[in-house]
Amino acid sequence: MNLRRFAAEAEWIEACVAEALAAMTAAKAEARRAELVLAGGLTPGPMYRVLASREFSGPPPRLWPGDERRLPLGHAERNDHLIADIFAAAVWKPSPELRLWPDASDADPAATYAKALADTLSPHPRFDLVFLGVGNDGHTAGLFPGDAASEAALSPNCEQLAVLSIAASRPWLRMSLSGPVLAAAGRLVFLTKGDEKLATLERTMGEGGKNLPWRRVAALAEARGAETSIFHLDSN
Repeated sequence: MNLRRFAAEAEWIEACVAEALAAMTAAKAEARRAELVLAGGLTPGPMYRVLASREFSGPPPRLWPGDERRLPLGHAERNDHLIADIFAAAVWKPSPELRLWPDASDADPAATYAKALADTLSPHPRFDLVFLGVGNDGHTAGLFPGDAASEAALSPNCEQLAVLSIAASRPWLRMSLSGPVLAAAGRLVFLTKGDEKLATLERTMGEGGKNLPWRRVAALAEARGAETSIFHLDSN
């Protein structure tokens, strides 16, 4: 796994945007849509804004948030609240297609999202590019250390496409793509910022962190031949 460190936010943003545009352009050359998994949280927001402002024409990419909070659609704490706002203004032609996770009222939102994923792509979906974050506790997407559902979803043999999980902090109820689905990508990039997150990386990249969710997803991806990197911005 390659760690790339950036001193300036503009350089970090450009590197991330280049990854997305490369994936979109490669899919366009094959006359198909690019399938992109997006990380939630505030870290990638500035990069998403720049990406949405770059001109792109071709089959409209599909954007799949890798995880979501089990909250009502439109709630400000949902990941897709920011993502939808940013990509609604995308200058791409045609516009991208954002595939939202279900509303919290759905009886089984993970099953609903898994069906949409399977029906749209395949029962064994593969993505062109996956952006993920890394939590200070070692979580990634909605897969958390110490959570039984997350543990099962990180198994290489997990057959579920999406799962319901429980976080250690509010909002506790989450939903996430499973480890094997997140790992099914041509390229996987973890996005991190700041001294605290760098300390997390340094603490967990060694042998002692290999069982943490982010490391396990990375290992699954590498076992499947995906290029796996960390793009870290040193400044906040």
